[in-house]
Amino acid sequence: MKKYKTPPNKVSKEADKLYRRCDSILKDTKDMADQLYSMQKSIKSGKKNLQNDIDRLNSTYQKSNDKFEKLQNEASHIIGKIKKRHLDRSIGRDGDLGLVGKTFAFFLILLGIFFLQVNITGNAIANLSPKISLGAGGILFIAGIVIGFFSIKKKN
Repeated sequence: MKKYKTPPNKVSKEADKLYRRCDSILKDTKDMADQLYSMQKSIKSGKKNLQNDIDRLNSTYQKSNDKFEKLQNEASHIIGKIKKRHLDRSIGRDGDLGLVGKTFAFFLILLGIFFLQVNITGNAIANLSPKISLGAGGILFIAGIVIGFFSIKKKN
């Protein structure tokens, strides 16, 4: 077997090329490592800021929810007082329904007349057949008449 020797000048040129290439790769790797470290710091900072924002939003939500519940309780209490005051005024001392009963009877009679007119409603309201529409109209009309009678009737 023959051994081929490379001239020393050519070996040193190739070694120098390899050294420069390795040095360039090493610098690029170091730059990438620095960028990765910087990104990791940014991500950690972003996570911390995001967690702070989430905590602040949860706190704000809890405070808003508490205020809403408080206002809802106050509103229902006020509405209850208004309803009681209105019912006390509308129901007479002799127990008749007064204005509430008369108004309710009026609307029942109107609804009854509306459902009794088949050519007005037709099948447009929940696909009701004419028999059901007439039956519902009749019941509502009679209920309105009865409630109206009792709201107008005075006790002797």
